Amino acid sequence: MIRTRPALLLLALLPLAALANVTTERFWLENTITRKTYGPVVRQTGFRFQAGDESFTVLESAPRVLRVARQPDGKVFGPFDIHNGHILDLGNYAFAILNVQTAEVPDLPPDLQELTGVRVQGRPPKPAPAQPAYVRKPVPVAQWPLRLGAWIEPSRAAKYDWTIGGYAGEKSRDLKSTRLGASADWGHFFLRLGLVNDSKQSGSIAPATTALDSLKLENGSGFDLAFGYIHPFALDEGWDILVGGLLEWTSESYDLTANALQRVTVTRPAESTDNGASSESSADAPEAESTAPVVSYEYGNATSGIDLSELILAAVAGIRYQQDFWGAQGLLRIDFVSDISTSGSVHVLDTDLSVSGDRSHPVVIEFGGWCYWLDHLRSDLTLQLGSIRSLRLGVTWEF
Repeated sequence: MIRTRPALLLLALLPLAALANVTTERFWLENTITRKTYGPVVRQTGFRFQAGDESFTVLESAPRVLRVARQPDGKVFGPFDIHNGHILDLGNYAFAILNVQTAEVPDLPPDLQELTGVRVQGRPPKPAPAQPAYVRKPVPVAQWPLRLGAWIEPSRAAKYDWTIGGYAGEKSRDLKSTRLGASADWGHFFLRLGLVNDSKQSGSIAPATTALDSLKLENGSGFDLAFGYIHPFALDEGWDILVGGLLEWTSESYDLTANALQRVTVTRPAESTDNGASSESSADAPEAESTAPVVSYEYGNATSGIDLSELILAAVAGIRYQQDFWGAQGLLRIDFVSDISTSGSVHVLDTDLSVSGDRSHPVVIEFGGWCYWLDHLRSDLTLQLGSIRSLRLGVTWEF
């Protein structure tokens, strides 16, 4: 009996050894750009799975270590440690590991497994995590991507209503400009800086008064700084509802050019001095000329400078759809706070008439789209309509 004890001990350990060999790691992959989730993926030699538009095969590796080969070129990636939040660089895409679990090794040969899941012989497939397919786990702040970009607005027009010295000037006049700038995005936050160039008013803003014949804003320059936060709420696969806010500050300087009233001249006609005519002849004389005074106005050029600053607090809401290489969105912006201040006036006779402006209405509708040309480089297109009309072209690099 003493000699058989080692054999009995080995027999007792066989179930534990068998259990160790039939368990492995199962997890899901989330695209770091589109936040689309793929899986589950099982660390078993020969297991095939789909991520994006590419297929991969799991290669032999140590526990909690992943090595894969891309199909059909066979390029090998890894080894990668298997733990939540770890980033996998699989060539054209980067994925974050989510929801690591312990799972049983599938009994079927790898070439009979489904591409997007696990089938185990003799029992139904294990369900995915108990959550709707369109719910995505939030990405940790440490893994938020940083994007830096450059953009140009070759055409931009903002509508303003003007008031000159208490007189109502022209309404819904376009203040046109060209802008060049840079942007930075980190997670859901964004920052945009633009330089204003060659800004000018389209047409005269002078009120209907004899004090001014024309009034224009020209040669404008300055800057525009915007900071905001837009949070996405998953609606369905690839679809998001967007809700956020925006704080924008604009500072611009202009040359104010006016054809303003400089002098008013009143001329009275000379009275008749012919006293030799008889009363009889005066009765037959034609009616005497009018003695009403004649008023003449002289206009001249008046130039000065004007500073225009604007602080806007706006709410933003919209919808977005995105895939691995492209995306599009529509946003509605409503300016709840619009504080516009001006410092400038035009000289008319002996009076300085102040010039002030205000936005015509507080609504802007924005449509945008983007497309990735390289792994981390994309082009952007944005169109705005409403109180601001602009076309913005840009490029963005993602780190």
